[in-house]
Amino acid sequence: VEDLLAVLAREQRGANELMARCHRVLSHEGLRGDAVKDIARDIGNFLQRIFDLLLSKAVEAILSRAGLYGRPAELGDYARQFQSLVVPDDVADVNQDGAMTDEAFAAMRLAGPNPVMLRRIDAVPANFPVDAARFAAITKQDLAAALAASRVYLADYAALSLQVSGTDPAQKYASAPLALFALDENRSALTPVAIQCGQTPSNACPVFYADEGRSWELAKIHVQSADGNYHELISHLGLTHLLVEPFVVATHRNLAQQHPLFLLLLPHMQGTAFINNAAINSLIAPGGTVDKLLAGTIESDWAVSATALTSLDFNGHMLKNNLKIRGVDDPALLPDYPYRDDALLLWDAIEGWVGDYLDLYYDSDADVVEDEELQAWYRDLISPEGGTLSTLGQADPAGGEGRGLFTVAYLKEVVTMVIFTGSVQHAGVNFPQRTIMSYAPAMPLATYAPPPVRVSGALPADAGLAHLPPLQMGLLQVLVGELLGGVYFTRLGDYDRHQRQSWFTDRRVDEPLAAFHSNLVAAERTIGARNLERAIAYDVMLPSRVPQSINI
Repeated sequence: VEDLLAVLAREQRGANELMARCHRVLSHEGLRGDAVKDIARDIGNFLQRIFDLLLSKAVEAILSRAGLYGRPAELGDYARQFQSLVVPDDVADVNQDGAMTDEAFAAMRLAGPNPVMLRRIDAVPANFPVDAARFAAITKQDLAAALAASRVYLADYAALSLQVSGTDPAQKYASAPLALFALDENRSALTPVAIQCGQTPSNACPVFYADEGRSWELAKIHVQSADGNYHELISHLGLTHLLVEPFVVATHRNLAQQHPLFLLLLPHMQGTAFINNAAINSLIAPGGTVDKLLAGTIESDWAVSATALTSLDFNGHMLKNNLKIRGVDDPALLPDYPYRDDALLLWDAIEGWVGDYLDLYYDSDADVVEDEELQAWYRDLISPEGGTLSTLGQADPAGGEGRGLFTVAYLKEVVTMVIFTGSVQHAGVNFPQRTIMSYAPAMPLATYAPPPVRVSGALPADAGLAHLPPLQMGLLQVLVGELLGGVYFTRLGDYDRHQRQSWFTDRRVDEPLAAFHSNLVAAERTIGARNLERAIAYDVMLPSRVPQSINI
């Protein structure tokens, strides 16, 4: 295992060198030329070489001899997989049943790898028959009163209903659970209350409550697994990697290299097309690591990601709109939400920078409408044969039919969204793969026993182990998380890094860019101060740890 980690460390250095080369070529040639083809090939070969090694028979034999293969004998077997790596702090948040503690389980919804699931509700869904008396016993609150007071929240994984349980390397169990949470009357703590491990209630799919002992612990394991699958397929792959890619293509296809929007966007797109292409041929290919690690068949996993993208409400997905739609935008109602608070800081910084920059080149809405390259860019993005982002656009302010790109204000929102997604949002979902997501009991990417059903009598103390991944899959999760979450190349706002001269040659840009840098420094200080007061530090959105683009 030590040798494997040494190889991985060497490959991480190689990844940064590849990204530097990619940056140099793109700065000079865009997506054209033989050098670009060479980089695409080399990045693909790089990923394929690593994953071929991790999935090889030789590694399987080494793990077998080291006692790191097959079913775990105890929970500590997973921690021993880290060897020379730092064991994540989150190990302490997993109890001896193999599930997260209730406190950590709730905290993951607010500051975990996938902190975008909570939705405030004013009625419990009809397909989630939560018993009001059980709710009251757990929360010391009346359910109707808590709903009316905006203290009840739902995490609904219905989008995973498309998953079909996979069988590589053994029978796995995909699920699409619902989980109910409630704030206390002081709004100081979020508590998990109830879980249903599927979308249709029945004797085979009952509601479990937080006072049910070991059955409740098993239900939490299945929610954490669903959260990991939703994270990888939707929040990470679908709504960062695949969402930014149409903008990469449309920008190179329609905007001249001297166009001000091309110059602004290019640094936030570097490496994205390459890493996406490489992933198709390795990471998310049949028989690849996603096929082995995640709960579904690879074909159904593709369907989950594709559906998330094609059904996306683009404007509704903009950060402030999304928070409002989910009912989690008001700190007075939900005071402790680190993802929201830190993401808004950086959204505002990016929005200010984008606004100041575009104001240099677009004096009026007429300038937007009359910019032929910009309008071609927009048409390409919404075209069924192009970007397929059919919900991108705004209503015509003049009252005309159809949607389009009509105003400077809307252009600013779109560009802010693209830059935020390719930098901040991707950092928020990518880098936790190296920490909490690398520890399989905290977030098993597949479960290996069916969701629990209500049984008479006590469950055995080691019941949770049967639901967790085999040790070799746990180690694969460690190594893949270490690789994907350990490559940092470029830094948000640092446009001149790896450049022989200033990226922006228009000296009018200097002042707004300096203001952007100042806002990022202030955001760094603010987040640092917040983390001193938080029960769990949330550091993935520190500007110093946010790359410019999706390049891993």
